[in-house]
Amino acid sequence: MDAILLIVIGVGLTTFLLRLESWPSNRLPGPLPAADTAWAMSEENVETVKRGFDAITRLDAEEMLEFMDPEIDFRPRFQLMLGGEAAEYHGYAGIREAFRDVYSALDWIKPEVSEIRDLGDRIVALGHLRIRGKATGIEADASAGWVVDIRDGRAVQISEYLDHAQALEAAGLSE
Repeated sequence: MDAILLIVIGVGLTTFLLRLESWPSNRLPGPLPAADTAWAMSEENVETVKRGFDAITRLDAEEMLEFMDPEIDFRPRFQLMLGGEAAEYHGYAGIREAFRDVYSALDWIKPEVSEIRDLGDRIVALGHLRIRGKATGIEADASAGWVVDIRDGRAVQISEYLDHAQALEAAGLSE
């Protein structure tokens, strides 16, 4: 069940980041002024997350790891919704384990991201998720929120929440 959460998060983040089209396209070429440094770093972080979620959409765990820090901390919570216990995965070995579990357990995952908040080194995604189990055919549908922390161009922590308010609160925001 923990692996299911990793896939859910990844696919959800991929979807919301792929829909992100809010970056200015009218910038002049050349070095960025000092005031734009934070914007440029934030844009790079969003691009990193987009590429990572694209890999998840293709169910490519090894490519996804390219966008994660070797000490990644993943905190899925959807297993609670499915009757399981909360878990945490650490490092590449933990992510691989989570991916194996999710891919073997689910027929499909359909995330629908309705809002993205770019906070520089932190990205918050809010949306809705549908999944269907392979063995049972049972479908689950829930609100979801993800907080992704980025350092040096790689995800260092991904935290999943069962509702938007929890994700926003974890990121220091409010609705």
